[in-house]
Amino acid sequence: MILQNLNLKLFLLIFFFSLLGCVSTHYDRSEKFSFSWKIGDLEGAVDEAEKLAEKGASRDRLLYRLEEGAIKRIKEIAKEVFFHFKKLQKNMIVGLVFI
Repeated sequence: MILQNLNLKLFLLIFFFSLLGCVSTHYDRSEKFSFSWKIGDLEGAVDEAEKLAEKGASRDRLLYRLEEGAIKRIKEIAKEVFFHFKKLQKNMIVGLVFI
């Protein structure tokens, strides 16, 4: 009886720790996305968000689609800002020539 009880406890202990080794957290799954976002690699962040939206947990897929859309919007705004700064720079040079 004591031996069976000990075997059961040992089995449950091994089973519990094997489950913990297989489980990945939200942080583990989204680490590449977060890192790309933090360093300003927008292309990499979009790619990781797309991967997570397709292969991630079903409860998080909408979140990753929204993140992907937000990053794409930021990229477009950055392009427009760059265009306007270039245009402004050209106007400033032309204005200096006439002074």
